[in-house]
Amino acid sequence: MQLARRLLLPWLALTLVVGAFYHWSGLNIQTFRAESGLFIAWAYSGDLAHFVDAHIYLSYSGHYTPLYFAAELLQARLFSTNEHLWFWRQMLLLGLLGTALASLTRTTLEALGNRRGLAQIAGYLLALVLLLQPAIAEMVTWPFMAAQFLCMTCAAIGLRHLIRASAFQDERALFWAMAWSYASMHFLGVGFVVSITTLFSCCVLMWSQRLAPRHWRTICIFAVLTALHGVMMTRGVPTQELAIPPSTLVKRFGALYMGLVHGGLQSLWASGRFRWPDVEAFPVDAVYGLALLAALLATAIAMAQRSRTQSRPSLMLASIVVGFPALALALFSALPVLRTKGTLDPHSLDGYLFGTRYLIFATFFAYLPISALVGMVARKLGKPMLVPLLILSLGSAAGTAAFIRITIPQIWPYLLTPSDVLWANVVKEAATQQKAQGHVKDRPLSELDHEFNPPMHMFTPLIERDLGCSKCIHIESTP
Repeated sequence: MQLARRLLLPWLALTLVVGAFYHWSGLNIQTFRAESGLFIAWAYSGDLAHFVDAHIYLSYSGHYTPLYFAAELLQARLFSTNEHLWFWRQMLLLGLLGTALASLTRTTLEALGNRRGLAQIAGYLLALVLLLQPAIAEMVTWPFMAAQFLCMTCAAIGLRHLIRASAFQDERALFWAMAWSYASMHFLGVGFVVSITTLFSCCVLMWSQRLAPRHWRTICIFAVLTALHGVMMTRGVPTQELAIPPSTLVKRFGALYMGLVHGGLQSLWASGRFRWPDVEAFPVDAVYGLALLAALLATAIAMAQRSRTQSRPSLMLASIVVGFPALALALFSALPVLRTKGTLDPHSLDGYLFGTRYLIFATFFAYLPISALVGMVARKLGKPMLVPLLILSLGSAAGTAAFIRITIPQIWPYLLTPSDVLWANVVKEAATQQKAQGHVKDRPLSELDHEFNPPMHMFTPLIERDLGCSKCIHIESTP
């Protein structure tokens, strides 16, 4: 009963709220986009050998998440081309993420001295501010972005336990902080960043609060698990020789760090038109980025040191609020820089500076200090603090509705047609050609995926399933 009250009911309520909003706004799901379409094709192909080789035994682009990939394949088999099922699957994940974020905010506000009722309402309002954003709306349309949502959910729960361990001196929370942070690695490679940062934060917390030595065993266990998982992330990924001077790597790192700080905050209200990266400004951006990182880490270290000497848990909490997002974003920036060490082209990092699926993590790392800022103001204002949070959540909803109804038709007009309709047209076309000429001309299905243009033959088993026949469609390749 307590679990239902604290988790299941809020999860269901948030799912219904965000689901009703995005349904009313007219958001369509791109069921066949990129990996999502590939998984649907594999789910009905009858030959999973390639899937097992590419997604189970080896890492996929640095993400070793076989459990998630297997679950996604199973859902592709169950949901098939039904856009409504995919839509509500996405809403369930958004509701789960929102519940985790609200819990993180509530714990942070309580740690700062706010009353539980105020902290709980403020947590859900602040979570809605993030869930009802154009960046989230764009990610929702792509089912494969479930990995991002689940990774952030685990990270938020881990952060919540880390806050409990530092502010309330709950030593059992240390284990759960490390466990949930490690769990995030099973959904996305970014979980490596979360797990490493949590382990480092736990070490500082152990030192600052002089906790029992037995906790070091737990830290060592999760450090080994994280390291082994990290090794598997590189299995199957081709290695590159260093093609640029180390100084250029440092410059790229600093510039990317500063760019992610800017882009992560901007993504809270951007309408899909992020600032195009200016690689000529990298030397200047790098100076600011490195200086900002050094200042944040120095502040976090100083507060941890003061917490140790004065036995003040509140200072250790402040150290985590500042240090965790600073270090996590630094590690997050380092991964693509190391990944592109073999290329001289500075534009190889462009995607990380405007791609929503990357910027969302910079936004997520900023969520903890934003929660702390809300908590400090709420401690002074009390319940009136709920008014500006309510206004912000309503403003987010209104802005995102305008984005979906006005901006999307301008920049992504192909999203206006439901994928159910697009797929029905593909099946009808195949049936007509097969009947008229005895075969179907293979062609790229750009209407299903404007980025990768999957060929029609990839979906032959799915077309035959919808036509209720077996081996009845013959695809002829075009010269």
